Amino acid sequence: MNTSKCNHLWFAIQVRYRHEFSTARLLHERGYKQLVPSYIAKRRWSDRWKEIECPLFSGYIFCQFNSEAIFPIVSTPGVIRIVGCQNQPIPLSNKEIEAIQRVVQSPCAPEPCNYLQSGTRVRIIRGPLTGLEGIVNSYKGRYRLILSVELVQRSIAMEIAQDWIDPAEGYSCRADLASINPASLPRHRQSVSAINHSHIQVNG
Repeated sequence: MNTSKCNHLWFAIQVRYRHEFSTARLLHERGYKQLVPSYIAKRRWSDRWKEIECPLFSGYIFCQFNSEAIFPIVSTPGVIRIVGCQNQPIPLSNKEIEAIQRVVQSPCAPEPCNYLQSGTRVRIIRGPLTGLEGIVNSYKGRYRLILSVELVQRSIAMEIAQDWIDPAEGYSCRADLASINPASLPRHRQSVSAINHSHIQVNG
């Protein structure tokens, strides 16, 4: 199936538990461009640690398609629904997709965190995330940039350097950074410990 039309938009698809990668492969086989942002985590087994690939947005994948021809999508094994409102799919912005791609292709080791919708927004002016905007939080002298996808109520976090932040976008001076409440830092949603490695799957 040839689905590569320039007017196709990106949508979020809710999938069955632990079916993110298998469902994405099936969509790829059907000719769709799909996106499964992932990271490598460590999990403790009885006698050793094991590295496991996990989705950054648990329970969701992203796919580019024509919203007027959704049957091949919803009939794919593992798919629960296309995220939308009143049975109408709602597309993600290209800016959101591009930000996700930038983050997981960077050396910043993103990981899932509690969904965060409000906070002081900043713009990154240097480093591998230059140009991205998000919410910044602090914990024990370290700073994290939080990116949220409102449509799926999910957030991801990555550590950033203090001097990457544009003061004009949210902080008037370094003292403002120090005043952030450490308790506001989102906690990891999964019982895993992320290592400094992440990657992305984009097939099409």
